[in-house]
Parts: sequence; C-alpha cells; structure tokens
Amino acid sequence: MRASPLLILALATATLASPAAANVYKCTINGEVRYQDGPCPGSDGQKPHVEIKRDPVPAPQPAADAPGIAPAAPAQAPEEGSAASSVAPADPQAGTMGGEATPAQLRAAFEARAAAREAAPVPPPAADGPPDRLNELQALITQAQLAHRQLVSEQNEALLKLREQFQGREDSEEAVSAIRGAEFDWRQRRLQAADRERSLQAEMSRLCPNGVLSTRGRLECR
Repeated sequence: MRASPLLILALATATLASPAAANVYKCTINGEVRYQDGPCPGSDGQKPHVEIKRDPVPAPQPAADAPGIAPAAPAQAPEEGSAASSVAPADPQAGTMGGEATPAQLRAAFEARAAAREAAPVPPPAADGPPDRLNELQALITQAQLAHRQLVSEQNEALLKLREQFQGREDSEEAVSAIRGAEFDWRQRRLQAADRERSLQAEMSRLCPNGVLSTRGRLECR
C-alpha cells in the first residue's frame, strides 16, 4: 500500500505542530507502509525518512514593549510639584489653568501698563513741525509760484509798453538807458520771488528729508 503525498504532508504538518516530535520514519509493517515518529521495530539505527529541524521559538515580548505604546511616566510626588511651581517665575499674562490669565492677573497687567504710560515723558510738540506746518508751507509755496509767474507776465507787459514809447528811436541814449534800467529792476524783483520760493521749499525738505505724501488732503512726511 502506497501512502499518498497528502498523507505525508499531513504527518509532516502534525510533526511541526507537536513540540515533542522532530523526525518522521517510514516503516513497512505487515506489508503496509506507515509513517511514525520513531524508528521501525527492530531498526534502532534507522535514519528518518523526513528530518525536520525546528528553530527555537522566541518568547513573546511583554505588552508594555509593543510598538506605539509608550511607558507610563512616573507619578510626581506632591512636594516635587509644589517646588517646581514655586521656582517658575510668575507671568502676569499666564493663568493657572491651561495658560489662561485669571481676572486678577489681567487687572494687574493692565494697571502696570497704565502706570508705565503715565511715567513715560511726553515730548513737547514742535512749533513748526508737521503736519500743520507742511500744509501751511505747501500753501505758501503755491502762492510764491503764482506770484513769480505773475511777475514775469507784468515784466513782459511793462517792457513792451516802454519799447512802444521809444518806437523809432530805440537806439537813442534815453531809450537805451530807460529800457536797461527797467530790465534791471524787474530782474531784481524776479530774483527776490525765486529766493522766497526756494526758501519755502528748503524748509519743507528740512522737515521731511524723504519727501512728503498726501493723506486725505493733508501732507505728511514719508
């Protein structure tokens, strides 16, 4: 009788599952083929038909060493907790529960900030500083520019009338003297107007070295 491969596989599986058995022996008893875990009768030196080598099974690790589970932190003694809290500096903005300040701490912090603001010196306002002086200067500069342009227009008109007065005798000594005198007078008046305009612009540049900008119709330093 021949043993089927399934029977051999079943015996090998059973041998693996059994901690006491290690090998499988093939015996023929009364014309029947059998597989057993010991040598055949009368065959003490028989070699096993299937030799199975079993590796030692490692012992299971404790549940505390399982991945993803951190060991519990040791409990802190009451005296240690009180000592740590007494050493830490007090923060008026931090409370005792979850970092939220208590009403008493908030009031103390508010009073401290108010006292600091009152103690800080207040700088005196500049007599000619921005923004009022800037707007005043801008108005004066605009007036000076208009006056300068008006002066040039008046000069041209006055010189034109003077030349018409000496028409036909422009080269006469009287005409040359009158025209040159008028041109000199008008030139001096133009120089004074230009100096006034430049003086106002220089004052604005001194107040605002980086230039000015207009915010809601008022000038401010950049």
